[in-house]
Amino acid sequence: MLKENLNHTSHFAHHTSNKGITLIALIITIIVMLILVAVTITTAINAGLFEKAGQAVGDMQNAINYEQKLADGRIKIGDKWYASIDDYLNNNPIEQGITIEETLKLEIEEGYDVATSTPVTGRLTATLNEIEGTVTWASGKEEVAKVDQTGLVTAVAVGKAEITAKVVFEGETYEDKCTVTVEEPKITASDVYSDLPTYLGQTVNYGVTYTDASSYGNGKWELFYADGSHIYLITKGHLATGALSITGYNGTSDFTAENGLDNYPAVAAGLFNKTYDPTAAGTEADPYLKYSSSYDNMKATQYLLDSTVWATYAPESNEFADWAIGAPTFELFVKSYNAYYTDKTDVELSTPSGNGYANPLSGSNSVPTGTYLNHSSSTHYWLACPCSDANYGVRYVDGAYAGVNGISYRSRSAFRPVVCLKSNVSLSWNSETSQFDINLIEE
Repeated sequence: MLKENLNHTSHFAHHTSNKGITLIALIITIIVMLILVAVTITTAINAGLFEKAGQAVGDMQNAINYEQKLADGRIKIGDKWYASIDDYLNNNPIEQGITIEETLKLEIEEGYDVATSTPVTGRLTATLNEIEGTVTWASGKEEVAKVDQTGLVTAVAVGKAEITAKVVFEGETYEDKCTVTVEEPKITASDVYSDLPTYLGQTVNYGVTYTDASSYGNGKWELFYADGSHIYLITKGHLATGALSITGYNGTSDFTAENGLDNYPAVAAGLFNKTYDPTAAGTEADPYLKYSSSYDNMKATQYLLDSTVWATYAPESNEFADWAIGAPTFELFVKSYNAYYTDKTDVELSTPSGNGYANPLSGSNSVPTGTYLNHSSSTHYWLACPCSDANYGVRYVDGAYAGVNGISYRSRSAFRPVVCLKSNVSLSWNSETSQFDINLIEE
């Protein structure tokens, strides 16, 4: 009996011991979980998660309220508008503002007076994006362009004016600006050609510099001629004087062949007399007009006509120029001369004859000084033209003689390179610099 009681007591004690261990483990687990929960809550509080969650709930409620109130479905959260709840959740607010749609250029003729001339006008329009209100227009320079409250701009004078469109919506001011340019009409090669006497000798801002050996050029360029497609410029000043440097020069093609001649752009443009081609045997009695190793006048002429030699004045980086040569051809010179001196229309270029290249401008004072054709009696410049004065003769404008003469290419003279502008350029008068600017014609 005693033994049984002892066994029963031992079993009970063992069972009670197991329950105690289980209870302790449960308590420890609960304590650990509470600690973890406390840490998580603390982390959430420190990160503001509860606050953000509450704000999100509030914003969502506001969004729902706004969406219920606005017929177009827009909602405003904070200071931003959204097209939908999805856009808000994706942080894609509606962009609000005002935009001036056009750029505006107005052209006015010389002598334009806004008070007495027919007004030159253009209209600007402003687009409102997700805002409403009355647009207010203003010009920052009314002496150039005025604008009324409908966006109608009226030119006043050449220049640029900043135009502002402004609107106030829900206490916020929105505005946009644009620049209105007022300018004189663009002048094309065809315009110049139709009125050459007006434009010849005018200064043009070509932008390619050169070392000016004369006192009147200041590195500038002058309008020398124009045909229906191209405008030709010439240096106003004379480049450093000197002989033609043809020693070792062999050209870039066979100058004596027809296809070789056409490789020279001034020749291809009809500015050089191709009857110099010695392959046409018997047409020229004067041997000095034949290209050979014995007669350097044609080689010197080729040097002046070779656009690769004079590429400095029409570099590939220049968007306005097609090519440049070292001197005007006699053909180009006579064209310009005839256009400038309207009473000399009988002066025409003759073909080579037994006397060599006929020179209709050999008389004294046939090219008076004081014009773009002959600035000074103290300077001379080359023409891209051979002559038969000797086996090395080249034509030049003789300032002292005031006419066209012949001289050895080994003698000292000056260079006035000629540039052919591209067909897609125009000129516009710049009243601030008193010269023409070159522009690309917009397609």
